[in-house]
Amino acid sequence: MNEITELINDQKHYGTPVQVALNRRHYSIFHKAIEDAGGIDQVRAISVEWSENLSKIKDKNGFSDEMISKYIFANSLHGIDMLLHFGGVLDKSHILTQNDGDFFRWRMNLLGKTTENKTLSPCKGALRAAHETL
Repeated sequence: MNEITELINDQKHYGTPVQVALNRRHYSIFHKAIEDAGGIDQVRAISVEWSENLSKIKDKNGFSDEMISKYIFANSLHGIDMLLHFGGVLDKSHILTQNDGDFFRWRMNLLGKTTENKTLSPCKGALRAAHETL
């Protein structure tokens, strides 16, 4: 508890947000895009796209296939968190997956509607350069 209290005090003192684990929802670029759209109530659809060069990560860091699987899962949580944070509670969904022939060539797509009637459409493809868009 002392560490949490210290973080809160530092945040108040320095004016820097504390970002634990699922921090991408706090990126200023996303909040600027929402502001430019007229606020979150004006947003009707949210799409998060991200990708990584997993072969490069594996080769550079010497990760095993099992470690890469855990990395994919852990990193994918950021996109799902952003969808739900900005979109709201998922009401209906349809999930599609596709393997393109080997361990590092795959795609996932989740289509859904939230209880706020916003459309959610994340797409993950592991072959393009890393980026995220809102």
